[in-house]
Amino acid sequence: MTAIAIPLPEDIEAVRNGLVEFARAEVLPRHAAHRDLFENPRRYTARMAVSAMKR
Repeated sequence: MTAIAIPLPEDIEAVRNGLVEFARAEVLPRHAAHRDLFENPRRYTARMAVSAMKR
């Protein structure tokens, strides 16, 4: 079931399904793995500053 009044063509549904599966397989696991960076951007900038000092 879609929120659009007409059914989507098969190719559009295939692209949509592919994007959803890509997000589930690639984006969401990486987001979960780095949740602390998304929740506190200061940690990221602090980590980058320390990394730059080591160079």
